[in-house]
Amino acid sequence: MIGQVKSRLRFLKKSKIVKCKNFFIPAIALLFAACTNSSIEDRDKVHSSNPSGEPSLLVEGDQVYLSWVETSNDTAQLFISHRKLAKWSEPQMIASGTDWFVNWADFPSLYKNGSMMMAHYLEMSAPGTYTYDIKYIFSRDEGKNWSGPYKLNQDTVKAEHGFLTAIAYKSGFYVTWLDGRHTGEPTDGAMSIRAAYIDNNGHVTNSNELDNRTCDCCQTSIILAKGGPVVFYRDRSEDEIRDMSFVKMDTDESWSEPKNLNEDGWQIKGCPVNGPRADASKNKVAVAWFTGVNSQDQVKLKISEDGGITYGKPRIIDAKNALGRVDIKMNNQNIFVSWIGKVDKQYYLRLGTYDLVGNRVEVKNITPIDPGRKTGFPRMGLTSDKLWLTWTEAATNSIQFREIKI
Repeated sequence: MIGQVKSRLRFLKKSKIVKCKNFFIPAIALLFAACTNSSIEDRDKVHSSNPSGEPSLLVEGDQVYLSWVETSNDTAQLFISHRKLAKWSEPQMIASGTDWFVNWADFPSLYKNGSMMMAHYLEMSAPGTYTYDIKYIFSRDEGKNWSGPYKLNQDTVKAEHGFLTAIAYKSGFYVTWLDGRHTGEPTDGAMSIRAAYIDNNGHVTNSNELDNRTCDCCQTSIILAKGGPVVFYRDRSEDEIRDMSFVKMDTDESWSEPKNLNEDGWQIKGCPVNGPRADASKNKVAVAWFTGVNSQDQVKLKISEDGGITYGKPRIIDAKNALGRVDIKMNNQNIFVSWIGKVDKQYYLRLGTYDLVGNRVEVKNITPIDPGRKTGFPRMGLTSDKLWLTWTEAATNSIQFREIKI
């Protein structure tokens, strides 16, 4: 296997230095045969005079929002734009700071519940490289005005807190994140995963620890299944098995014990920086993830027919040596999975379409893509008739998007 444990590179904008932690670089691979891009309808970029990156998409019904980070001198700025009449609205800066933790894998996101919107970013809490908190801002008028910032993690430990995902839930938002409050002295423990509810006044309630030992730098994913919220994440056993796990909210709004999603048996001493992504449609739940077990870097898919309680057999989306960085969306007809992979000698952003039991319909190469960190993690959104994709073009430090008719 060409891949090996190396340094997890993060970029701290405030002090303009590079620091390292462990991560896993997947091996070079052969993928499925390439398909044509015949259904691609549009490609454009968000124009900015400043370096831009870390894009994320929000879709509510047929409304599409894009968020991204721009950096100018020592200041980071979070922008949003709304897709209107086939064009993006004028970019709106909703937050900025000189003490943000700006990172290719752990980036701001945007969420909506009716007229309420919430966005988050990471802010340094101490001089240490990985000492930062999760801050969020709140809007009650669809993004016209914002209040905050507020601190999500309620502890006072100077440690790492990040990799947040959220869903609209009741009149507010349910959020999940990786929390480092046990990693510092005197406990020197492992990263944990937590969940909490943010009500319609922006207050944090029902904060709970879901698992006290997790992989420390893989994205989380939370979805609203028919029976309630389900959280997916990369677990970490005492002997460094880092497979996917999930917890599900019970009817009394307590959380189940962690359960293994699939026994890949991937033993690795560094963080792969490759988290799961999930989506739900009615009683079905679909989860995609990356694994590098047995020197085969694969993307897999599992489907639940009962609201995320039990799952069928795994489907291998990319049979060998994928780069990962997956995303997933589904409607009442198909499941769409995106990932970065290599065909012949070129890396591509790839898109696979599958039916609701996991059978492959087609796989397309969307665009050639730089496999490095500057590209970040491509993200998707799904409206009634289109898929939306966004990523960072590394060569120009610009945000790209593409819409695909489905």
